[in-house]
Amino acid sequence: MKNSNIIDRLHQRNLILTVFFLLSTGVIPVAQTILDSRPFFVRDRMQPVQCPELVALPQTFNDSINKPNATLFKRIGNACDDLLKLIHDIEHGLEETSFLRPVMVKLLAPLYHRLGLGSENALIGRNGWLYYQPDVACLTNPVSELADSIETVVDFNRQLAARGISLLVMPTPIKPSIEPEFLWKGYAGRNEPLLPPAYAAWLQALGHRGIRVFDSHPVLMKRKSGTHESPYLKTDTHWTPRAMEAIASALADEIRPDFDEGSAVLERQGRTVSSPGDIALMLNPGNSSVGYPLETVEINEMRIPGHGIWRESKSADVLLLGDSFSNIYSLEGMGWGRSAGLAEQLSYYLQRPIDRIVQNDAGASAGRRILSQELARGKDRLAGKKLVIWQFAVRELSFGDWQPIELKLNDSPADMPFIAPDSGKNWTVSGVIESISAIPLPGSVPYPDHIASVHLSDIRSGNPSLNFKQAMVYMQSMKDNQWTAAARLRTGDRVCIQLSAWVDIEDRMGGINRSEPEDGALLLAEPCWGELIHE
Repeated sequence: MKNSNIIDRLHQRNLILTVFFLLSTGVIPVAQTILDSRPFFVRDRMQPVQCPELVALPQTFNDSINKPNATLFKRIGNACDDLLKLIHDIEHGLEETSFLRPVMVKLLAPLYHRLGLGSENALIGRNGWLYYQPDVACLTNPVSELADSIETVVDFNRQLAARGISLLVMPTPIKPSIEPEFLWKGYAGRNEPLLPPAYAAWLQALGHRGIRVFDSHPVLMKRKSGTHESPYLKTDTHWTPRAMEAIASALADEIRPDFDEGSAVLERQGRTVSSPGDIALMLNPGNSSVGYPLETVEINEMRIPGHGIWRESKSADVLLLGDSFSNIYSLEGMGWGRSAGLAEQLSYYLQRPIDRIVQNDAGASAGRRILSQELARGKDRLAGKKLVIWQFAVRELSFGDWQPIELKLNDSPADMPFIAPDSGKNWTVSGVIESISAIPLPGSVPYPDHIASVHLSDIRSGNPSLNFKQAMVYMQSMKDNQWTAAARLRTGDRVCIQLSAWVDIEDRMGGINRSEPEDGALLLAEPCWGELIHE
């Protein structure tokens, strides 16, 4: 009798577990479907468009099928690889946007952090140090990844040389290269930087092709051993102000012989800045630094006597293309002050004006792409230039976009049906969202802010000359690691929006991480800045 009761209880428990399993596997997808369908029935748009890949196969799939000079089996194999990647991307997108994901992350994050585990892109080191996972992965990346970057650098140099402009390539050391000891105990006391595989061969290959490179690894290692100060922030991906200034001074010494003596009058004013590190913020997007204290640094803010803070000069003969290593201490939205970044410090040490095109992330391509767009619109940003300095994080050698980009000045840009307000003017219009560029998930990138590119069509306003026109609009899609209302827009939405000239806001917002439209023709349109008007 007792055994019978035990068996009955086991059956009851198994039945309960089975029912719970079936309910959990059924309720979650049903709930997700209801949440995804909600924007179609209510005015509030809760999420951006998901899985655009479902609309059509990507062009790469068609290219694999129709690739010339490839056998039938090779083309089928390539197409299968593309299809598997597409399936993986869709599954990853569904996983990342599931309503259950943030709930589970919030519940488990304290336990993970206590165990020394971070997040997908944040690694917890010793003594309160944090590291960016792609930086660590870069140090073990295979050799074959570097070939494309060499050819692209050579092509970029060739295009600049055709206009009598020199190129100086400046790969920027990543944190675990200079500060590995807080991640791996065995590297304490190391006097040489940790370098990616074949990095030395990459430098040598560029040298053989006539490319000038400023390698700052030795500068940072020398400063670290000489001052016993860490060149990098503990909870951030970037260097400290003093390390950056040492790089700017060494860079100025490198290029000074190429120019006449500078005559600019610049002053530096010290300022104390406190901020959470970008990796600390990635551990818990939208909240404070997850128990990590704010870091405090002393920056040297650059000023022009009688004219306020330092500004880049588009007529300068030196142009800096850079990423967030140039932006930190310069772009106020990054939280580390303003007017004290790499361009400002280089301008100070050279005592001459500097032009710059700097944007967070994608250092391998962003600066070249923006430069190409300006030239295509008929704006010769290379006029009068003698030197282009191309700064990018070393991780770009493994994960960057190294597609060649054409630098061609368009003397007679095509008349496009796109509108943009003149400087100082604002327009209030309504329009239909024709497309919106990709928007990262909060916490998936080491930058708290993001700008999306929006193609606005069928514009209507009180001004008849604007009606039925189009606009290429930059809009803030993420702020402080939180999606904005613009991130929730869907293709086909009609919105009310205030448009203003991009040039009026470019100094403040131009350096923020930005995704560009997939349609290359939109890149030729003059962009404007847009802010949604809520009813």
